Amino acid sequence: MLLFLLIFCFSFAHSQKQYSDHTYLIFKSTQENLNFRSNLYKDETLDFLQRSPQIDADNVIFLKPDQIEQTRQRFQREKIAFELEDVPHFDYPTPREDNKRISRRSLTDFKLTAFNDVDEQVAFMKSLAKKHSDFVELEVFGKSAQGKPLYLLKIGYPLNGTKKSGVFIDANIHAREWITSSTAFWIINELVTNSTHKDLLTKVDVYVVPMLNPDGYMWSRKRDRMWRRNRNHFSSNSESDCVGVDLNRNFPFHWSPRDIDFVPDQCHQNYPGPEPGSEEETKSLMKVLKRLSTLRAYIALHSRGDLILYPWGFAKNHLPPDVHVLIEMAHKIRAGIFSSRGNNFTVLNSADMYLAAGIAHDYAKSSGIKYSYTLELTKIREYRPTEAEIEPVGREVFAGILVLLQDIFLEILL
Repeated sequence: MLLFLLIFCFSFAHSQKQYSDHTYLIFKSTQENLNFRSNLYKDETLDFLQRSPQIDADNVIFLKPDQIEQTRQRFQREKIAFELEDVPHFDYPTPREDNKRISRRSLTDFKLTAFNDVDEQVAFMKSLAKKHSDFVELEVFGKSAQGKPLYLLKIGYPLNGTKKSGVFIDANIHAREWITSSTAFWIINELVTNSTHKDLLTKVDVYVVPMLNPDGYMWSRKRDRMWRRNRNHFSSNSESDCVGVDLNRNFPFHWSPRDIDFVPDQCHQNYPGPEPGSEEETKSLMKVLKRLSTLRAYIALHSRGDLILYPWGFAKNHLPPDVHVLIEMAHKIRAGIFSSRGNNFTVLNSADMYLAAGIAHDYAKSSGIKYSYTLELTKIREYRPTEAEIEPVGREVFAGILVLLQDIFLEILL
């Protein structure tokens, strides 16, 4: 039995992906490298872990072995300063460690300052809905590519059976962006446990999907830390890199890859899927956004970069007619974030950063939701956010979300 366990653990560890042959390339944003940087941002062949247009901020590119020398020469030709850093060893939980977490799981085990697995997240949401049933509801609103339930938590007090205005927040559409679901749970906990928000919640409902891509997230926890897409299998080889769709390129609004310069193939991290709205996760989100017809705001949590991005993302110099309203609210959210720990987010049209067709905040805006944004959270050199970041990031993002809720509350009263 012991020999079997040793063999199992060895084979499991052997299947966990490491990136020792990859490299982080890090360079700072300057006024002088603006044009060069803008072209890099739009290069879909490069895996940008962090785009930071703020002057003196770090940009981080995750380079494959066959990209390292070519990209190095590209920087050297333009005399742009850069650093190369080795990708550290990724630590994955062993099956035994996972089993220990499961065996001791209870309603009080959920840690807001930890990266929790999906089962722990679900147990926490169920406990909140049970303990605060007067204003917290949990529902399954769809399923993932592999059939896992997708959960939506509604926070808000009933108002005589009438439909209230709502704010919708989702997180972890990209598997490797763990800090986004942690932030979503920080927001949930603040709204549920802090009684000072009760007046807001009598007028505004908050809907949170803290885990939109559970299949990809668990794959990134157990097998490939840098995994981005969902886990929809287009072949029988589940270990292949040619698995999954970038869910944030799959929405049926200006979906066609022809809308951008680079057409990702099935093996590319930004593969938009075989057709618009093809993925179970995308379909589920579209259905719930359509059902919640009184939504006033949609927020997609991503990482990284300290950015507030607004539509449209599919074309340069193409903006919604009420763009001034979007920008005004974005700056209010930015001020709220700044009030927490002095962190300066940049407000930017998403197409000014890079072109992306079929993205969620474009779809949400096109469906009639007034305020629609992507928040790119946290800006650090090391790609893997540590658990020490969860609280400060959660606090500052909640401060921004609270400003949004308060403004919508005032709009309703007026």
